[in-house]
Amino acid sequence: MPEKVCGLAAPQIRRVRDLRSAQKQGDPDRVAADNAVGAIHYRRDDRAVSNIFGNATGAQPRPPFVVRADDVADWQPSDVAGFLLKTLFHDPVTGDQTVLMRVEPGAYAAPHSHDQVEHVYILEGSFSDEYGTYHVGDYLVRTPGSVHSAQCDRGATVLLMYTRP
Repeated sequence: MPEKVCGLAAPQIRRVRDLRSAQKQGDPDRVAADNAVGAIHYRRDDRAVSNIFGNATGAQPRPPFVVRADDVADWQPSDVAGFLLKTLFHDPVTGDQTVLMRVEPGAYAAPHSHDQVEHVYILEGSFSDEYGTYHVGDYLVRTPGSVHSAQCDRGATVLLMYTRP
């Protein structure tokens, strides 16, 4: 079976590494040639990043998608008391989204699941579920349909990403 890392096959991994090397070495011809061949596919369903942001082949360079701290709405309450959300990015076509979540001390979310892959990165504080306690710098991934609860004794801020499987 071919090597796979984060859903990428070995030729794609080499291509990403080659492109990063060319970018670091300042080789614009190599970067341009690689971009002309086609977009690198990061998702298992072969949807390229260019499908979301446009095709770079023959097009003018586009600025990155940026959310500035003062562009994001104030914290919004979620369906569960003590869990506040700031949506940073949402793709209405795929349902993919990136969210900051602030969890207030003593907050508890009853067992639930999500339809998408849930990526969780702890920025501040800590929180717990049935499987353990997670602290600053910890990263976890839950598969779609994984039932879990969440509780927070002292408060936390986490970065959440929801992506299609």
